[in-house]
Amino acid sequence: MNLKSWSYYIQLRAYDESGNVKEDSALYIVGLPITDDVLKAVEMECYAQNYIPQEFAIAYGKAYAIGTDIDIKNLADYRLNAYDKESDLYIFNENVNFHEGLEQVFRILLEQSFKDFEPSKVEPVIDVGIPPIETLREVFDKVMVDYLK
Repeated sequence: MNLKSWSYYIQLRAYDESGNVKEDSALYIVGLPITDDVLKAVEMECYAQNYIPQEFAIAYGKAYAIGTDIDIKNLADYRLNAYDKESDLYIFNENVNFHEGLEQVFRILLEQSFKDFEPSKVEPVIDVGIPPIETLREVFDKVMVDYLK
């Protein structure tokens, strides 16, 4: 099976009541199996052999891995299968879609990195290398509802 990938730099910035700031980030890698259905959906199928538009990674992609300096505890809680020492990546379970994987990246940053920091405000950093802003905000807002409970 042919596979393409997209990588995203996901970064959160948190502020506490005193105005202190803490940031942390992770690399989110999405694998996109290149099937006949995906190739046919690309406007110029011959072009799809070399490049798949980002919207296809979001629609058809599967969460592949997370790269982070955080020592993630309880991998199963984040739909992660294993840590690969050679690549220094945490590998997702199979069939975790793009949105579900991005949710887990946000949860890891919030729950593991900010656990000793009491943020009064958290926001995603908007920069080059992120998913489309609408997708980023949609998933982030969903995760924050659960985080603030």
